[in-house]
Amino acid sequence: TTCRHCGMPMGPHRTRTETCPECDASARYTRACAAVRWNAAVAELVHAYKFGREFSLARPMAQAMAMRLREEDFLDTVEAVVPVPLHPARRQERGFDQARLLARRVARELRLPVRCALRRVVDTRPQSLLGGEERRRNLRDALAPAIKAAGFRACLLVDDVMTTGTTVSECSAVLRDMGVERVYAVTFAR
Repeated sequence: TTCRHCGMPMGPHRTRTETCPECDASARYTRACAAVRWNAAVAELVHAYKFGREFSLARPMAQAMAMRLREEDFLDTVEAVVPVPLHPARRQERGFDQARLLARRVARELRLPVRCALRRVVDTRPQSLLGGEERRRNLRDALAPAIKAAGFRACLLVDDVMTTGTTVSECSAVLRDMGVERVYAVTFAR
């Protein structure tokens, strides 16, 4: 069983209508879910995808994400898929944008349009190297709209991994300021 809001795994004694005690009430996203739980094998796969340039992994990862999303009751309200933005310097360093590639694959699976509505305006330190409060400070003012108006009321925000939820929450805040009413997030791993 996972938290109805943030998607964190909860004990088997919990019901699907509950939120976890760790859930951040200030998070700006509507709901989050992940295809798989984080473990050593998943960490290796994600590392191979992001840093080993194993682009072919995007397809099975996106298929798993789409399969997970089909279990959710909100999917029929989603109008667009939005990738979490990567700073251009990081994209140049990696040779690709892992979230954008996943978003395209997920959108194809779900037959939804991709809207690159966000941009990263500050080349921040990698979130994986930081603790909770540092993650929040790191992303402050680092994201901005990439388009003037969203043009949709509900979207699916896509990233590879969700740890504390800071990135998803910060992206959601910008999208909500653009007029998006509901931001659902999906990641490959949590």
